[in-house]
Amino acid sequence: MINVRTLTATFAFTLICAASTTQALPPKNPTPPAKGWDSTIILRGAERTAVKSMPIEQRPNRPLHVYGNTIRRMEFRGRR
Repeated sequence: MINVRTLTATFAFTLICAASTTQALPPKNPTPPAKGWDSTIILRGAERTAVKSMPIEQRPNRPLHVYGNTIRRMEFRGRR
């Protein structure tokens, strides 16, 4: 009989190892971010204060910032 916990733990471990290995490799053809995208994920200091003072619709799109990016896309497409 297959132990579901062991299978889940093994899958999770494999997924984490694969993701960390993939993230450690440099891109083959580094390209600049698309227009309107800021490549900085976590802002610090004065830059963070400046962005926090902007309305969410006017902030730059950034990777991993799902909520803000979704709001800006909806605003851009006229769905909000």
